[in-house]
Amino acid sequence: MLDMVQRGYWTVVPFHAIRHFPQLKISPAGVIPQRNRRPRTIIDYTFSGVTNTTLQVAPPHAMQFGKALPRILQRIAYAHPRYGPVHMIKVDISDGYYRIPITPSGALNLAVALPSPRRRPLLAIPTVLPVGWRDSAPYFCMATESVADYTNVQSPAKCPPVPHFQESSPGACDKFQSTPTIPPLVPLSSSPFGLHGCLPLAQTTPVATNLRRRLLYNINDIFRPNSNDDFEHHPLRREPISDKKLLQGDAAWATVGIVVGWLLDTCNGTLQLPPHCLDRLALILDEILARPTATCKQWHRLLGELRSMTFAIPGGKGLFSPLQVALQQARQTNTVRLCASTRRCLQEWLLFAKSLASRPTLITDLVPCPPHYVGVCDASRDGMGGIWLPTSFAASSAPLLWCYPFPSPNWN
Repeated sequence: MLDMVQRGYWTVVPFHAIRHFPQLKISPAGVIPQRNRRPRTIIDYTFSGVTNTTLQVAPPHAMQFGKALPRILQRIAYAHPRYGPVHMIKVDISDGYYRIPITPSGALNLAVALPSPRRRPLLAIPTVLPVGWRDSAPYFCMATESVADYTNVQSPAKCPPVPHFQESSPGACDKFQSTPTIPPLVPLSSSPFGLHGCLPLAQTTPVATNLRRRLLYNINDIFRPNSNDDFEHHPLRREPISDKKLLQGDAAWATVGIVVGWLLDTCNGTLQLPPHCLDRLALILDEILARPTATCKQWHRLLGELRSMTFAIPGGKGLFSPLQVALQQARQTNTVRLCASTRRCLQEWLLFAKSLASRPTLITDLVPCPPHYVGVCDASRDGMGGIWLPTSFAASSAPLLWCYPFPSPNWN
């Protein structure tokens, strides 16, 4: 929290200085541990009732929860193999929510209590979107969606000739596969990437380089980059595009990477769970199987892990019935009893989790194959007919016309 105060994202004030404002609401803060990241501060705005009293102004559909991965896999599956494998990068927005400012009057509703002496209590007032407020995610996603949408509709010819000042670091780490020099029919464009940035997809080296440069410039059009005045008066302010992630290779083109928590390989066309996710799932299952009962909190955590894994397991949704029945029977006692059928179901899930490491799921098993022909048909009194037009995946470019008369009725 002190680090965010020094960057100007929070302001610390005495409680007695603002206690007379009627819109003041005070909420407690917490910390969520993260893998390979610093712990994230999150505010419990349900404590003060801010969550329930917030008007739903921000569009919730901007978040697109649960839809990013299927759309990305569909783009990869529909990419024409003639132009080589699909390359991908991830561009992370530094400090995320803290890039969106809020009004001073509304900020008093989002105040946070700080550890301080009883005689002089202190409060932290946010100047930007805090983590934990219901509308923070949709407001931030509106900004990232604007970047992605503008990049998608922007003509490649409008790519700036001067490289972006942060482009050299990821450009040196590009891992392009051998691709033809012919341009693709339709260049793949960027897609929204959750709550932290964008995931562009592209084929061929020229298209990928052009797309990354336009995306970096468009991000700076929405999120202001540092100026000379910032370097002098606000030295702690970070660039909107995370320099730390760029040095780790986030914006370098590659065919293998972590996408929304999944290990994606576009060359082999496979999808699998990363090793750390498999280890965490196996640990949860082993912990529950070693006991005769489990608390509802542990059971909800297990169900959440399994539901996130079912996307890569064709037919895995049918294995939730015994787990949901066990949870339904535990509503009164708040304790889930592991009967023989429930244990067998959990052992099957453990087998599925281990098989995902040795047998990655093919993207073609999750996404329908792209159509080779599209067409229409119709009928009249004299007969029926139609036309099939080839797509870029068809072996022949000739359309198929067909017609057939109806047999004459035989009333005898």
